[in-house]
Amino acid sequence: MTATRQIVRLGSLAGLLAGLLAGAASARAGETVIFSGSAPEAAELARILWPGKGQAQGAAGGATRSIRINADSAPAAPAPRAPSGQDYAAAEPVTASDAGNAEAPRADAFGFLIHFAYASTEILPQSRPYLDSVGAMLRLPEAQGRKVTIVGHTDARGSEQYNQVLSERRAAAVRDYLTREFGVAADRLQTRGEGETDPLDSANPYDPDNRRVEFKAG
Repeated sequence: MTATRQIVRLGSLAGLLAGLLAGAASARAGETVIFSGSAPEAAELARILWPGKGQAQGAAGGATRSIRINADSAPAAPAPRAPSGQDYAAAEPVTASDAGNAEAPRADAFGFLIHFAYASTEILPQSRPYLDSVGAMLRLPEAQGRKVTIVGHTDARGSEQYNQVLSERRAAAVRDYLTREFGVAADRLQTRGEGETDPLDSANPYDPDNRRVEFKAG
């Protein structure tokens, strides 16, 4: 059975993400930060997966929720429609006024709306800065010897079986990128696919934002 996930809309990365990572907000384990806008720093990603002293560790298992963070301080303009022939996940603008609508929980996983070529595992150039941040994170001292699970997701277009296989192949493509470009040992990167079973918004399983890749510790 798949857990229902809720998007908690927060404001800009400055301040809000800092509060999350510092444990200033009410801690609640099992949250996934979905980044949009500029690629985050490697150290920010490391603090999510492996919080420092004094921060609550994420509990294993259980239901998860997602936090949508717009990494730019100014609200983004509406994203253009996907050009024909590309599997394009457009980031939805987030406003600071949304921040007061939900309790800000502590994240222990993160993800990106990765752009792939249509019906393909080819990672498009605009998504590589996100994966480069992950590669840099995996080279940090605090990441040495640690394993990461890469989880692929799709929207509900296509059959359930097709989407399951595609999500697995896309997670594997991200692993291969990190091993090829950053020399990360393949045995540190586990992969799995969730297909269409875990949308960001269960009310809209066809939303392109459901096409994403998430990263979890272990």
